[in-house]
Amino acid sequence: MKRLGLKWPGLKWPGLKWWGLVSLGSGLLVCAAQAECRLENGPERTVARVIDGETVQLDDGSTIRLAGFLAPRASDTSVAEDRWPPEAAARAALDALVTAKAVRLQFDATRRDRHGNTLAHLMLASDPDGPSVQARLLASGHGRVDAIVGQRGCIDELLAAETGARATARGLWTEPAYRVRIAVPARDVLAFRGTFQVITGTVVRVETGRGVTRLMLGEDGISGKDWRRDLALVVRSTDRDTAGLFGGDLKRLTGRQVEVRGWLTQRLSGGPEIDLSMAGHMRLLDGNPTPLSPNRRPVR
Repeated sequence: MKRLGLKWPGLKWPGLKWWGLVSLGSGLLVCAAQAECRLENGPERTVARVIDGETVQLDDGSTIRLAGFLAPRASDTSVAEDRWPPEAAARAALDALVTAKAVRLQFDATRRDRHGNTLAHLMLASDPDGPSVQARLLASGHGRVDAIVGQRGCIDELLAAETGARATARGLWTEPAYRVRIAVPARDVLAFRGTFQVITGTVVRVETGRGVTRLMLGEDGISGKDWRRDLALVVRSTDRDTAGLFGGDLKRLTGRQVEVRGWLTQRLSGGPEIDLSMAGHMRLLDGNPTPLSPNRRPVR
């Protein structure tokens, strides 16, 4: 199945395995596409209207949320509702792409989100072999890659599209609210709890017990004074996909630099946490990227 028409140096699609090095700041991001993005074909419908930057309504009245895609929203900052420019820009970009146009729905393993919305990848009927609607929006900087369980089949494609926008500072990547954070000091990371973040750090400790593995993140191999308050990445034993990305043994990641994305919460010990097995993703970094922004919540 052909999926992509996107092109960036070092990246080739579709269906071919590849290794690419993409420069981000002063570090190198190591990417390894595993296989072609394979989805189940669904019906072809016409988009009646755009609800928000990641949700559309079809001509049959059904509501579709873009799978693997997270649009910017005012709650990402302290801006009042409906007054966040990246949110308006994302909605306008989606509107221009799909409203009153025929789209082909394609499905991954999980077809509904926790709110009951149908999750689907959208392909423009006028360009069936081109990139998905999600990939087009990511490439222009109108969103970030989300990765819930059962929606990771096309994550390589989507991350490649996002990486292009990040490398060239397009769209939301010019905003402090979306710049990559650093894991240390963890107390500053807590300022972003309740939001979706992309964070870099070094795995300084790996703990396994009661069906859960926790990877504690520091910086340059240095943990905080109390490692129990470090940023923890949770991987459940039932989440074989995440462990499989790293050879099945997460302890081998000790001392390795990673980039992680997901929703920040606060665990009982007081430290920040990202549950990768609920909605998140992690990939290895080569080099030591310079922090792109301080750990301060943006105020507008």
